[in-house]
Amino acid sequence: MAYHDDLLRQAFDLVHKSASNPAQADLRRAFSAAYYALFHLLISETVLNWKLESSRNGLARMFEHHTMAKASARVLDSRVFAFIGQDEAVVQKLRLVALRFGQLQEKRHG
Repeated sequence: MAYHDDLLRQAFDLVHKSASNPAQADLRRAFSAAYYALFHLLISETVLNWKLESSRNGLARMFEHHTMAKASARVLDSRVFAFIGQDEAVVQKLRLVALRFGQLQEKRHG
């Protein structure tokens, strides 16, 4: 199983550990694990689609939390990225990923 899958499973397990009365620490850790799951999934998918296989490891290490958060915020701004002429369903899915990335990062820091 991939690392991002392990992190998502951990988040799920933490949330459902005491479903009727979850501990604050478990909820905070679940948000953090969910954020890192998405962070590493995005990196993994990008790297897998990188044509130059010999540089994939170096590329994976170049991703930064702050830069990805800024990119996500830009994707949500239709003045910056109007996506004119693009498949609206794909654009909506991309914006949802960007929105969730920002929300999870915010929860992780909160």
